[in-house]
Amino acid sequence: MNKLLKSTSILVLGTMMLTGIASAKTVSKNVKINLPSYKINTKLSLPQLKLNNIITDYKYIDVTGDSVKDHVILCGNKLSGAGIYYDNLNIVVQNGKTKKFTKFSLGKDSGGYQPNLIFADINGDKVQDIIAQMPTGGSGGIINYSIVTFKGDTPKTLINDNKFYNGVSADVKFLPNFKVQLSIKEAKKTEILDVSSRKQMYVESGVYDEKGNLKYDVEGWTDPYSSLKLVDCDKNGIYELQMSQSISGTCHADGLGKLVTTWKWDGKNLRYNPDDINLELVFDSKEEDINGDGTKDYISLSGSKVFGENSPYVKDIKLEVYDMKTGYKELPIGNINEGYDPNMFIADFNGDKSQDILISIANGGSAGTSTYSLISYKDNKIVNLFEQEKFSYGLDYDVIFKDGFKAEIFIKNINKAFTIDLKDNKDNIDFYIKDGIYDKDGKILKQTYGMWNAVSQIDPVDVDKDGQLELVVCQRVIGTSNAETLGYVKSVWKIQDKGIKLFDVTVEKNIKK
Repeated sequence: MNKLLKSTSILVLGTMMLTGIASAKTVSKNVKINLPSYKINTKLSLPQLKLNNIITDYKYIDVTGDSVKDHVILCGNKLSGAGIYYDNLNIVVQNGKTKKFTKFSLGKDSGGYQPNLIFADINGDKVQDIIAQMPTGGSGGIINYSIVTFKGDTPKTLINDNKFYNGVSADVKFLPNFKVQLSIKEAKKTEILDVSSRKQMYVESGVYDEKGNLKYDVEGWTDPYSSLKLVDCDKNGIYELQMSQSISGTCHADGLGKLVTTWKWDGKNLRYNPDDINLELVFDSKEEDINGDGTKDYISLSGSKVFGENSPYVKDIKLEVYDMKTGYKELPIGNINEGYDPNMFIADFNGDKSQDILISIANGGSAGTSTYSLISYKDNKIVNLFEQEKFSYGLDYDVIFKDGFKAEIFIKNINKAFTIDLKDNKDNIDFYIKDGIYDKDGKILKQTYGMWNAVSQIDPVDVDKDGQLELVVCQRVIGTSNAETLGYVKSVWKIQDKGIKLFDVTVEKNIKK
């Protein structure tokens, strides 16, 4: 025992001298010895492993499966004059129980800018696996990945598939009339994208003429994977890898969207299902200063759909913000993040001189309603300026048919009634008489109610002319069927320090032209 303790102390002392950092850890009831801790951008020298690297990332977590935390180190050679680029990367694990060092090389060609580590149980063995992320730099935003298990101090890779490193191969071909065809042979599916919103850019660059005719054959491309997201789809503690790769048109700046594949452990290997590829699209993008730091941010509204399906329904709608000072941030838009035709409007709604983001998502169906969110990102703090579901519900009102071919709209929120004259629409009057709701003189024969409708539209308007926009909210007043629009409830709302406040309510009759 004394011999073992002595040799361990010598090893630790040597490591302390090389790294210049140390912490204490108890290894017996009454004896404490110095064990190394590790800091990013410091040297790691382990002669027994023939290793002399710079640490790029470090975590203290159990990866060997013995329920004792281990020192997990990502290290490599820092290229002189290349800033934060490291090559010839290694993962080194010092077992927390035995203090033994084990090295796994990520390959002579491995490298990246500020490589880092994340952890999750990928193969279902109840032990955290190691994912090394290696950003390559460049306009494509490509990131290389390695996934390694160190269970039982025996390192091995969990993936050795070129598709994982290179991504899914897709053909990207420009078509006439401002269309782009995406084809994935492996999935035997095709998707057609409408790029008419970029008409001016393509015409000015000589890709199309004004009529949408292609001037020459143009093909885009897909990059290797640029991001990895850990998701537990089955809620069983085993994580899947949601990998995305960019689709580019004429150049990297002409981003058409992303292909998203989900890699899952099948008991032996990590695989993805070619029939389960999602297409992530950017529906709207703008450059505005939304955090108030004086520089413009790049804001995009994106969502995903199943690749190759003709439905315009999208899910996982999200805001993505890139700021030159603070980097990338994903902003949640609320509990409801799926629907049709998402778009955004950016302006100052709360008077703080920073731009806020109004998001609308059509719900689909004949009701014509939409779900709205209003988000402030002042000083990089996410604030929902109203409650998404509650505000999108709108004002609560009853529609009651009255004598004289009139409809009373009683707004419960303000305890006030408005009246709409129905006589202007002869077709409706004829129907009411034929259906026995009214007699020909306009007397009610049976009590009849119309229908409430949620918010269908919000118009940003500077009602007070003070530079701060109000929200003019529109809800349909429905008659005896959803196809019958009697009028509109319009309410004006303003964002104040204590929240959103109702300022005015009017009811307008639907005028038939």
